[in-house]
Amino acid sequence: MRDMTDEKVPGVPDLGAVRLAMLGEALRRGWRDMVRAPGYAAVFAGACVAIGWG
Repeated sequence: MRDMTDEKVPGVPDLGAVRLAMLGEALRRGWRDMVRAPGYAAVFAGACVAIGWG
């Protein structure tokens, strides 16, 4: 088993800091997408309900 070290893994990007403002930006963009194409939101919501029903 490998231990967690600071060695760079090829192909894995460096992650930046996550800020609270990013959450607001993601929610605004998601809402804008849903308003543009509400059918996709209905399909995914229906799928989530169907999966969770059982």
